[in-house]
Amino acid sequence: MRVSALEPDDLPPALRHLCAPDDARALEADRQAYLREIADVPRGRRRFVLRRSGRREPPRFGPRARPERGDLAEGDDRRSPTLPAEQSAVERWGVGALVITVVAFMVVAAAIVMTVAPRLSARPDTLALSATTDAPIGSAGALLPAAQVQVNGGVRSLRDLRPSVLALWPQGGCADCAAALADASRAARSQGLRLIVAGSDRAAIRTAIAQAAPGSVALTDAQQALSVYRPTGLTLVAVHADGIVAEVIRDHRAGQPLDALLRTLASPGAAAR
Repeated sequence: MRVSALEPDDLPPALRHLCAPDDARALEADRQAYLREIADVPRGRRRFVLRRSGRREPPRFGPRARPERGDLAEGDDRRSPTLPAEQSAVERWGVGALVITVVAFMVVAAAIVMTVAPRLSARPDTLALSATTDAPIGSAGALLPAAQVQVNGGVRSLRDLRPSVLALWPQGGCADCAAALADASRAARSQGLRLIVAGSDRAAIRTAIAQAAPGSVALTDAQQALSVYRPTGLTLVAVHADGIVAEVIRDHRAGQPLDALLRTLASPGAAAR
């Protein structure tokens, strides 16, 4: 029996105010108004409104994700008016796509860091370590101290860092240290050498590198083995490819000539003496 054939008194009290027409097309205007109202509600709020109204939200994926002809207004072939005109990537593809994007970004960033980060792998111009000389440790003509140091987070032998320019950063810094360090960094790069900034305070070393010598290597001398060079101000220790110290420059200042000295470091220091 059709509902329209019932008399109002035959319906339950809660339904007596309803009136169902014989032709459902008479409700099309109300239906279109309802669809427009739902389309203007944000997605999170829309679920609440749909639950209160007893309707189910159209699925976002699967065969029902595309609107059927009956869900569109007459002459509208683009999309269902129950969906917003534009959706964000999270709304369209879900949280999973966002997680995959973040992970991919982290992998690419790690690959870039590993590519451009300063490395201390064996250099083609590194010679065999020279035999122990008669010069005392801490002076020109001798080897570097036989000590273990932390370089970029790893443990290395100090004598393996050759050829190189060691910049001994003073505890607490100094007024002209940043400018002197920047000058030494430019000179080392011009000769294809690595500048190694050394000190006992790892945080202070990293700050100095970031401010004055980007791309330089950080060396943490926890045992203070390099104190044997009696550093004053910014002290530079130039090391030949065979591990022999070429020269110790204390209180280096910006503008002091370094090119001639650094140009000799690729050759063995023992032969130069």
